[in-house]
Amino acid sequence: MLLVSDMYPPFTGGLEAHVQRLGRHLVRRGHQVMVVTVRHPAHAYAQDDVEVVGSGLLLDAIPGLYRAGRPFHPPWADRRFRSTLLSSIARFRPDVIHAHGWSLFSAVSAGRRADVPVVATLHDYGLLCPVKSLSCGGRRCVATAGLCCVRCADCPQGPLRRGGLALALRATVPAAVRGVSRLIAVSTCVADEHLRAGVGDPDLLRVIPNFVDLEDGVRGPVPGSGRVLFVGPPDRHKGRSVLERAFALDCLKTRELRLVGDPAARSRGNVVAVGRKAGGALWREFRDSSIVALPGVWMDPCPTVALEAMALGRPVVGSGIGGLRDIVEDGVTGLLVPPADPVRLAAALAGLSADHDRMVRFGAAARARVRSHFSADAVLPQLESIYGEAVR
Repeated sequence: MLLVSDMYPPFTGGLEAHVQRLGRHLVRRGHQVMVVTVRHPAHAYAQDDVEVVGSGLLLDAIPGLYRAGRPFHPPWADRRFRSTLLSSIARFRPDVIHAHGWSLFSAVSAGRRADVPVVATLHDYGLLCPVKSLSCGGRRCVATAGLCCVRCADCPQGPLRRGGLALALRATVPAAVRGVSRLIAVSTCVADEHLRAGVGDPDLLRVIPNFVDLEDGVRGPVPGSGRVLFVGPPDRHKGRSVLERAFALDCLKTRELRLVGDPAARSRGNVVAVGRKAGGALWREFRDSSIVALPGVWMDPCPTVALEAMALGRPVVGSGIGGLRDIVEDGVTGLLVPPADPVRLAAALAGLSADHDRMVRFGAAARARVRSHFSADAVLPQLESIYGEAVR
């Protein structure tokens, strides 16, 4: 199995962590796995019996292109990256290429030349939107890679670059999608948005979520404190400001909110900012909290934080949009409220945090749901079935 990814740990986004986790579990199930990704000094090594090959890009020659030194694969086939893929295919001889992110464009080109089928996972809205979020100015964007992208305030690139990316998507996506044997969407929302835009064949597109390791972290009983945890970067899409406004209301004045993920955040009143946390320190934050809040204001495709919280037996209170609707059973494993509504969010958090028995019941149901739907044992057989269809 050849996994192709835009990025890979030590970059620690949700996509990168998923590809690493996927490779590790495929090896455990008896597959041979190689990863090809955009080059990083830590790459080209074996980890968990997975060989990681880093490739340069033609774009590397353009000074100042990458933000904060973080390279990205462009939305077209990159000749240098494709060359690395072809040499890796010749040496490794994979049965299937599984592409993640914009590396799909090079993977399809290399797969066609080497006669190896390509499966692609849609982790976000990157085939429809240069920012990959379908969000502009905090609102859902109804256009698809058009002129509105030039004006998009949510895009960190300048207007020329984001306009160029939008034009590239319009030109390259149709052929790339035609070159894929099977498409996988990580949630119903992601599948629906692509099909609505005419991207993908409904007969070849399946919804298969990401998964988490049930053995990660340390489980513990749900505390009776009613403490609420928020884990996420300083990104307005994550809805932290909505959550903080909710905690300013009287019904939550006696509850504590813990903010994890933003080193610049400051504590005030019942809101406690603890900066970035990872590994055991992060798991302790989950364990010591009663509820995990995901108040996002965008269609988050498949929020890993929700899966991690539920795997540890913590109920989730979040926005009823995006992939969270696939993950949280409202009134069973947590509560879903309208996005960007601090009053409704506060009422849900206050009511649940005051009812310890219900928190315990929701937490147990949450862990059971992750085991049955979002664990490696639940998800890997579905992926293996897709791989089998691709090679037939």
